[in-house]
Amino acid sequence: MTVTLPISPEQLPLRDIHLPAETLAATSPPSGPVAMLLLAGLLMVAALLGLWMALRRRRRATHAHVLLAQIERQRALAPTDPAWLIALSELLRRTALARYPREAVAGLTGRAWLAFLDSHGGGSAFSAAAGQWLLEGPYRAQVALPDAQAVALLDAARRWLDAKPPGASC
Repeated sequence: MTVTLPISPEQLPLRDIHLPAETLAATSPPSGPVAMLLLAGLLMVAALLGLWMALRRRRRATHAHVLLAQIERQRALAPTDPAWLIALSELLRRTALARYPREAVAGLTGRAWLAFLDSHGGGSAFSAAAGQWLLEGPYRAQVALPDAQAVALLDAARRWLDAKPPGASC
């Protein structure tokens, strides 16, 4: 038995195989002045991004030092008022929250908080007698912090603010 097709093979709508268009990977990279301009543009963008990040980091550090100077003036005007200790504690806490993961900082209190400050740039100044005032001083109506300990505490705070956090590029 022979089968006859209603249409002849010549009449079928068949097409030849078409190759895909040339891809970007198959083309040669740009050369000459266009490539140099492209490379120069990318380097310029990278340099501007690096400069922006450095200025941003510097502005943050400068802001913290301005706040620390205000705290020192506040202490000089009213050394027995615990407000300067409260402000110092807030400055250190806010800076720590900005520099380190929230989970590592937010729940720290008491000696664990002082140990964190010591281990991240404070040496042992916060665990010393002056650092203990950060724990007790803000909760007192008046503080009788000896001048030498107040200076030591403010110096420790300044050193801690200047310390480079781990993972920082500069």
